[in-house]
Amino acid sequence: MKIKDINIVNQDPLDARTLEIKTSKIDIVTPDRGVTSTEAGYKKEIQVYYPIDDPFENKIFEAIQHFTKEEVKELHTKNGAFKKRKRNLRAVVRDHDDMLTKFFPRMRGDIVLDLYDVRALIDLQMESGLDIISIPDISINSKPRDYEKHILQFAKYVEEHSDAKPMPYIDMANNDELFKNKYNVILDNDGTFSCIGMIYRSTDDYRANYYYLSKNGDNEIWIHASNVGRTYNKTDTAQLHIPQRYAIDTCTVESYRVRKKIPPKPLEDLKVFDPMTLGQIPFNAYKEDYGHKPNCLYPFSNKSMDEFVDVFREGSNAIDTLNLDKGLKLHESFTSLGEFANSRLAIKEDDFRRYIKSRTHLNKSLGGIGNMPPLV
Repeated sequence: MKIKDINIVNQDPLDARTLEIKTSKIDIVTPDRGVTSTEAGYKKEIQVYYPIDDPFENKIFEAIQHFTKEEVKELHTKNGAFKKRKRNLRAVVRDHDDMLTKFFPRMRGDIVLDLYDVRALIDLQMESGLDIISIPDISINSKPRDYEKHILQFAKYVEEHSDAKPMPYIDMANNDELFKNKYNVILDNDGTFSCIGMIYRSTDDYRANYYYLSKNGDNEIWIHASNVGRTYNKTDTAQLHIPQRYAIDTCTVESYRVRKKIPPKPLEDLKVFDPMTLGQIPFNAYKEDYGHKPNCLYPFSNKSMDEFVDVFREGSNAIDTLNLDKGLKLHESFTSLGEFANSRLAIKEDDFRRYIKSRTHLNKSLGGIGNMPPLV
């Protein structure tokens, strides 16, 4: 897979942009959202309750695997560990090979990797047939000179041993000076790097880093954010729709590691994605406003909310809220894709401020910027 060209098609005064990414496999116009292996897993798991014939129409597929420091080390020190990870990764990549495939090794932010760890993670990706190869930072505290040395070393390794493109990662939780310097390292090597990965962190805590991305939004490099929380809790906003405000082109939702059985949530604690407001609406409130209407939850066609809930009812009363919650998250996976198409159109028409204003939860999460006059 080759990235043939990247062009900024439109830029909005609010720093959102549309980027056209042309590859030998598929073309992508941003902002957009990818689908993850976790979301694909939800679709398989609830087929028992409700068969879904609609395919994912996303252009990007992100396979996520969770690691501790010890589990990364085992890839190159314990026989069988690499093979098991590779078998699982190859299987999910093969199932979604119609999309541009990439990998996100999710681990704690304070983990320090050595170069053998990074090479094993890269070998895992190349041997699993991914189109984009993620290059992790060895540490959130790594120095820019060391960062440059290791990402260039591994980019060369990727290009010599595969047709994939390297995507170096930066954690948004880097302090502001480190973040700027690492980001500039990638920009300074634009002959090597055409894409960059960000580990998403709170826009409240690391606003300077997000503003720096905004200020450099005229650089024709594809910026992808992994690990975006599903809900911005201060405003119950669907958080995947926030990164585009900071010149981030594509994003994928976070995935949690499940080590033990998760207790089911009460029905009233579940949330429903609402495309009209870009909110994560409490279940009962959404049901009251929209739940009596058929087709209120795509892709679960022709069902009202009550009929949809009954699909997950066990026996006469009990509701399997664990799988119902997966169904509601799958509703977001399908429905939010259309909202990215709407935001692309708004940026193209130089109308992104109005779009934000029309999506009340997004507007609130961005400080009511949709109501404010443009800066002059």
